[in-house]
Amino acid sequence: MPKREFSKALTKLKMTKPKIPLLIMAELKERFGEKLPLPTGTDLRLPRAACWPGTESALQTAYFAWVAGMVATGHTMLYLAHAIPNGDAREPRVAARLKREGVKAGVPDVFIPVMQHMRTTPLGKYPKAGLYIEFKKAGGSPEPHQRALLNMLWTQNYEVAVINDLETAKELTCAHLGVMNYE
Repeated sequence: MPKREFSKALTKLKMTKPKIPLLIMAELKERFGEKLPLPTGTDLRLPRAACWPGTESALQTAYFAWVAGMVATGHTMLYLAHAIPNGDAREPRVAARLKREGVKAGVPDVFIPVMQHMRTTPLGKYPKAGLYIEFKKAGGSPEPHQRALLNMLWTQNYEVAVINDLETAKELTCAHLGVMNYE
């Protein structure tokens, strides 16, 4: 590769190099000082919304970071937890295609397709078939069509919850799975 093309490619690479969001970088520097304990190749990029505390996206991002940690420590059933991406603003053509493919408004944000643990099931009741979580920012509540869908899921023997903080999400998930220590 000629020297000029190489320098153009290098410049382009530098421009697309992942940058650590400023809020996260400030928090890391505050905690660890200038010497950050990050292994080579660590990717700290987060969606832009996750950099703004108090948003639903930030809450869900933190929840799945916790889920990943739980999976890494041996709670492999949480590997099945997944997000249901149905609430973003989209181009009309993309929205129409997704609607044809079956995306529905009001479906909760997260689903864990794992049956409720027997020790947390009330005596004489069947365990819930799975757990749906709808994340809302502090003070938020579900729309009427979301409430209707949550009620329909409840009648089909799924555990459903509307949650607006990370600790409650952790506690509910662990109670559903019968996990005693979740930190």
